[in-house]
Amino acid sequence: MKIIEILAATAVSLAILFGESRLALAEDVPELCGTCWCIDGSSSGGSCPAFKPGHYDQFAPGLSEVLKSLVPAGSGVEAFRLQAADGSSECNPFYHLEPNEKMPGGDLPPCVPPPAADLVNPSCTVRFADGAGDGGCCGRTYELVDAVDDDDTANTDGVLTHTGHCGVCSTMQDLAVIGSKVAASGRSLDTQSIACSSIFVVNTGTLGKDLDTEFNTLVSCFAEKVGYSAECAKLWAYSSAATSALCLESCSGLGGSYNGPPPECELSQCIKCSETAQQEQFQMFAGRSYVNSGITQPIARACDSFSAVEHEAICGADGVPDTCSGGGDDGGGDGGGGDGGSEPPPTPPGDDTTSVASTNSYDRLKTAVLLVIAGIALFVDVV
Repeated sequence: MKIIEILAATAVSLAILFGESRLALAEDVPELCGTCWCIDGSSSGGSCPAFKPGHYDQFAPGLSEVLKSLVPAGSGVEAFRLQAADGSSECNPFYHLEPNEKMPGGDLPPCVPPPAADLVNPSCTVRFADGAGDGGCCGRTYELVDAVDDDDTANTDGVLTHTGHCGVCSTMQDLAVIGSKVAASGRSLDTQSIACSSIFVVNTGTLGKDLDTEFNTLVSCFAEKVGYSAECAKLWAYSSAATSALCLESCSGLGGSYNGPPPECELSQCIKCSETAQQEQFQMFAGRSYVNSGITQPIARACDSFSAVEHEAICGADGVPDTCSGGGDDGGGDGGGGDGGSEPPPTPPGDDTTSVASTNSYDRLKTAVLLVIAGIALFVDVV
């Protein structure tokens, strides 16, 4: 059984790693379903919807730097934490799933939903909590505010950051991660996320290490290596553990395709398994997603599911500065605040998308080779 788990875990990692290559080489408008950036559902060769303002494949470096520099006030929805009804931080966001010895938190009470989870058509907005400032937007303090309509958004002086209610992944730090698609480690976001998850799968499933200890390591990996905020990292760790426990068989086929052929571009069995098991709960607690933030990902999604969100609006009429350091913007000093007070994640080599793409392609290849070597070493050890 251990041999099967080793090969399956390695296959999952390789399939997704090589499947990601189309993202690294994408132009400003990615081709994710045939020649379209989304699934338009047309079998008659209809035209692909425009990739309009408010839609992003990857943020410009200046916008990512601004977002990383912003500091949560702790007085709005950004203060929401995964917690039980009694206020304890020990809770399980996926309590609806059947108990499984490979999943953490099986004996924990359910987490309490975010405050606006039951509202109809809410929007999550960001509002600066430090007054008008001096015209810059770097390093400022912000609050997240749930708005129920356009008038409510205007009344709170809020700027739309995503449609739907705010949750633990709605922070500016988390937006910077998914928008830049570069992890805190300097690797591509998907490569680093897969590396975190693969180590958890091998350590708990193959090597039989303690589940709770390895889960804490997984949370730390999503926080420190990927760069998510603390609560968002915890949610992603729960999601990763659930996927590895429930969907390893569905995800073990080689090929690395997230979608089937166009024009339908049906989701793979791996993605379907994961989303059927947990997507509703994950979205309820996360708040932010790629599509409700107007950002594409390697998985092709329905065109009409994307919101258009112009994230540059956070800087107002002054626009987004090229940098938050060295005088590029007077509003934020050195831009070192960031969510949780951590240093901004390192910028990968190169100043343009082509350079980042080349770095990420090499990074994926290196990670894939290391995973194969690890799989072979474990195989030999077990045999």
